[in-house]
Amino acid sequence: MQVSDAEVMLDDTLNFAKRAQEAGVRTTVTVEPHGFHIYHYFLPEAPETLAAIGEIGSFLRAHG
Repeated sequence: MQVSDAEVMLDDTLNFAKRAQEAGVRTTVTVEPHGFHIYHYFLPEAPETLAAIGEIGSFLRAHG
């Protein structure tokens, strides 16, 4: 999961990840500092976005 530290859904994301982990689901959470909701969409060329998309690609290659 990816979320920013300024995200309105930060607590929900962290709680969801915790519950998934407690249920035995392999879960990773990346918290992007100084971001905002769906920063991937609004800042497609930003280094943070490119890193996040790379992380998604790595996950899909490993688990897809």
